[in-house]
Amino acid sequence: TGAIVTSRIDVALTSADALITGYVARRHRNTALLAGNTILRDIACDYAFYLLWRSDAPEWVVERKKHALKQLEQ
Repeated sequence: TGAIVTSRIDVALTSADALITGYVARRHRNTALLAGNTILRDIACDYAFYLLWRSDAPEWVVERKKHALKQLEQ
């Protein structure tokens, strides 16, 4: 319908947050210190944006998600 469903956005952002926390917690004991980090915010947005697609995401969206995950691994 073109309407924004905030609950879907919340779920996608929560999932992105959990993914990032999982990666970051391996190296940092206090992940709260990284709150507001610009790089992590961008990674979360790219990953959440990918999750919001109902069907096959366009290639550029898939590539941004892959790049975000590579940044987390580094």
